[in-house]
Parts: sequence; C-alpha cells; structure tokens
Amino acid sequence: MRKILSIAFVMFMGSISIAFAQIIQPEPDYCTIQATAVCDEYGAIKVNWTAMTTPFGLGPNSGRVVVRIDDTSNGWFGTGDKWWATNYDEFLASGQSPYQGEWTFFQEYGVNQNVRVAVNPVPGDYDSAGLCSTNVITVNCEDPNSPVDPDPDPDPDPDPDDKLSFLDVSEEHENYDAIFYAADNGIVSGYSDTTFRPENSIQRDQFTKILIGAKFSESEIDACDDLPFPDVTSTDVFRKYICVAEKEGIVSGYSNGLYGSKNTITLGEASKIISNTYGYTTSTSIGPDNDVFKPFLQALGVLGALPDSITYISEKITRAEMVEVIYRLENGLATLPGISYEELREKEDSKDFGLATISTVSAVLASPPQVSEVEVTGMLPNNCYDIEGYDILRDGSSYTITLHSSVDANVTCSNQSQETFTTMIPLNAFGIEVGTYQIIVNGSIVDVSVGYQS
Repeated sequence: MRKILSIAFVMFMGSISIAFAQIIQPEPDYCTIQATAVCDEYGAIKVNWTAMTTPFGLGPNSGRVVVRIDDTSNGWFGTGDKWWATNYDEFLASGQSPYQGEWTFFQEYGVNQNVRVAVNPVPGDYDSAGLCSTNVITVNCEDPNSPVDPDPDPDPDPDPDDKLSFLDVSEEHENYDAIFYAADNGIVSGYSDTTFRPENSIQRDQFTKILIGAKFSESEIDACDDLPFPDVTSTDVFRKYICVAEKEGIVSGYSNGLYGSKNTITLGEASKIISNTYGYTTSTSIGPDNDVFKPFLQALGVLGALPDSITYISEKITRAEMVEVIYRLENGLATLPGISYEELREKEDSKDFGLATISTVSAVLASPPQVSEVEVTGMLPNNCYDIEGYDILRDGSSYTITLHSSVDANVTCSNQSQETFTTMIPLNAFGIEVGTYQIIVNGSIVDVSVGYQS
C-alpha cells in the first residue's frame, strides 16, 4: 500500500465534489538543503534554511531538519554544543514549515561557532552531515551589551555631529529621529552588518525583551525565575523578561495558555504591552464592545504615540514603528502626525469580507515538497472592492482561512454591479497524516479526506 497525502475538492454553494486526480507521494530521489547563519542584534545566531526532499518528507513523525552548532574547541557533539531539530515541540508550536524556517540560538559570545544544517529521517541517528547537509558556516557573535573599547588615540576635537549610523537608515527616513534615539539610549541595536532593518517584523519574545529591558532594572529581571507559560522553557534566552512581564500584569498570553514567543507581534498585541509597561492602562482593561485592544490603542492614540504609517490593528508592527511609539512616549511628542484608535478601527473593519459571496472553493492538500493551495472564487460588492489579503490559522487537522477585502472610500465607483474575483492561497501541509481535514473559508466549511491507495 502507498500512502496518499494529497486530495482535491470543490465546493459549489455548499456541495462538494472531487475535482482533481489524487497525487501519489513521489518515490525517493533527492535531498537538498540551503541555509544561512548570521548574528542578529541580540548577539544570537539566526539560522534560515530551505530544504527539499522526497525520501520521507519532513514532519513531526517522518523527517526533521537538524541544526548543529559547535564552538570549534572539541569537535561536533562536544560540551556546550547545540543540537536542535524541527520536530521539537517549540518549533511545532511556532507554525513554521520545516521546509523553510528560521530559528535563533544563543551560544557563547566572542567565540567562533561552526553551524551545520542537515536533513535526517525520524527515527534515525546520523553524524553531523545527516542525510544531506550544508557546508559548515562559521560565525562569531559579540555581546550586544558589552562596552565598546575606548579609542586608544581619541580625537582631541571630536565632531559633535558624529553619531551611530545604519546603512539602511538615511536622514530622510520618516523614523530617523526615533531609530537613533532608541539606539543611542540602548533600547535597541542594529545588526552585525551595520543595518537596522526598519521594515522587519518583531517576534513576541523579542518585543517583550525590548520593553521590559527599557523599563526594569537588570536586578529585577535577573531575580525573576518563574516559567509562567508552558511554551516558555528554562532554555529560552528571553524567559526572564517574559517572567517579569507576566508577574507585573503586562502580558497574559493567549487563550490557549501559551505565550507564542516566536509569533510575529501585531499592533494590537504590541499596544497592550506598551500601554501596560508605561502604566497607561491595566492588563484587565476590556472595551465595552469586547474589543480587547481598544483601551490600549485609545490610550496611545490620545498621547499621539501612534504614527500614521500604521494601518491595521491585526497586522505586524515594524521595528521602525515600534521605536517611533517609544520615542514619542518618552519625549512627550503628541503633536507629530499620528492616527487615532477610531481611524484604525475603521480601517480594520474595512478588511472584513463584507457583502462578498464565495461561489467555489477548490484545493489540493499534498505532502511537501508538492504544492498545496486553495483556489477561491466569488463576488465582490462592486469594482471599488478588492481582495487585500488573507489570514490562515492551522490547528491540528483544521485550516481556518479569512479573506480580507477593502474599499477606497475616496474613489467614486464606476460600476455598482458585483465583480467576480479569484484568489489562490498557499497552504502549509507539512506533517499531514491519514485522516479528515477541515478547511473553513470565511465561514464556509468543507471536509477533505487524506487516505491510502493500494
């Protein structure tokens, strides 16, 4: 018997029919992996990888990507070395695909570290090369908090305008003052390649570290030893910052009890942490309309802390926007161009699917590296609307997809009749097993079976 890890279906106004031929998992023929390893702004080794393999697939019970880090003093698997794999619970909880992922590792500062990324089946014991692997990548990360060595021959007449610089932040950048305020005051730092990467998103644990590190003393942080969330372990480098945040009522985690350290933080989540850290609201504040982020965004909006570059409550806040909010709060800059909670709420609501109708949903759910995707067709209210994006939540055997549409209120619609749309949505299907999977698209539910073929 051969395992079928793909199926296709179509929904026509609530009915389901098979639309595509089943695809059998290909026979073993290759295994390749590419990776990079660089030092990030926290002195950690950030590893990115892309793998392609068909001998067994990558998933919790099939295959894994393994990252090995050696400090070069005693060979692979020596004392102090790191061995980590994508079938660990912490990675599975992050929602990333093992075929293309990113993880950070904290090793000893100022020491050459050899990094090798490999592919292994599960179970199985392999040497550092694995079934296939990258070449060894050597990095040496410095402690971002260590003092800079003084100039042995200081300039007797230093230029008062000399200051820290980032290659990707010019004086014309809209967040220039905020970025250098945060850097000069030790709130954030740049990357080892002298960039700041202002448009990058931020993980929840990194964001928590920045805010707690800016407002609490080292002794307060170091004294906090609790592990308040099941997905925050004793090996997490930011565990003490998260401990302080939970202890002080600044954060409370998700409704499932987890903290989601590696999740990208949204504006709404960031507003709660910022407001609670600076004492503008309390973590128990809930809007009368059950909008959990309303009191935090209102507080920051009244203070003029939210830059007008921010658009949606449920989407990421960038590194530049984060330091802009902190810069405005710490300097009382309430008159700079900003955005209010009410304006944000209006924009957020415009993302709702509104009066659009879903006509058909078709999909292929396949074991990687085959492509899994959903095709959705339907009707938009008129030609002023467009599909702006989508959110996907995978919870075990269920995919919940929310399509967002938006309309420009300043444009006069030339055609008031409904407009058709078609959109393709990629699905992450790593680790799929035999069974029934449910796919929900804006409330329309379809079931798809994954099984065997003789």
